Amino acid sequence: MALGWANMLYYTRGFQSMGMYSVMIQKVILHDVLKFLFVYIVFLLGFGVALASLIEKCPKDHKDCSSYGSFSDAVLELFKLTIGLGDLNIQQNSKYPILFLFLLITYVILTFVLLLNMLIALMGETVENVSKESERIWRLQRARTILEFEKMLPEWLRSRFRTGELCKVAEEDFRLCLRINEVKWTEWKTHVSFLNEDPGSVRRTDFNKIQDSSRSNSKTTLNAFEEIDEFPETSV
Repeated sequence: MALGWANMLYYTRGFQSMGMYSVMIQKVILHDVLKFLFVYIVFLLGFGVALASLIEKCPKDHKDCSSYGSFSDAVLELFKLTIGLGDLNIQQNSKYPILFLFLLITYVILTFVLLLNMLIALMGETVENVSKESERIWRLQRARTILEFEKMLPEWLRSRFRTGELCKVAEEDFRLCLRINEVKWTEWKTHVSFLNEDPGSVRRTDFNKIQDSSRSNSKTTLNAFEEIDEFPETSV
């Protein structure tokens, strides 16, 4: 039931405001949390074996047995220390109490202080990177969601919504192609010239010069538009 309700976040990717949260959660879990868990499990198992080996075996009739008596109990207690629910108490029935406490303090520094703060920093960096490209990622997720919903439709209904022409790329490879016209607007701007003048400060003696310059500029603009028409059209 819990996973079913959590799966509802998957279908919020079509909305720009809510879809980014599902993308952030997915990237944080698959990238940052998995790396953290790998390093954390190494520390957890290593210190669990070391602490369990320092505890002497407790008799069955003895009531005050150590919580680190077995490997599984030691791992559970170390996990409690990681989330702040454990205690740094010296175990009196350990072989070397000072060494036992030293290992506990070292474990807390490496996991609770170092690893958790590194995880928070990595998650913050991931969220920042996703926020910078939020619109692109949202459009990509929205397109994927639309394609998945289209696959659920029957074939006769999907064929009615298709646009473009079916092209043969290889012997058994047919693809739907769309025609796209491209114009190099950056080059178009470089070929167009402008006439900057102030009619209020123009003398009559310079009127003929301005007419000649305006005619030459109009010719250059016409040449520029003719060059635009000559750009080849590409189709995909």
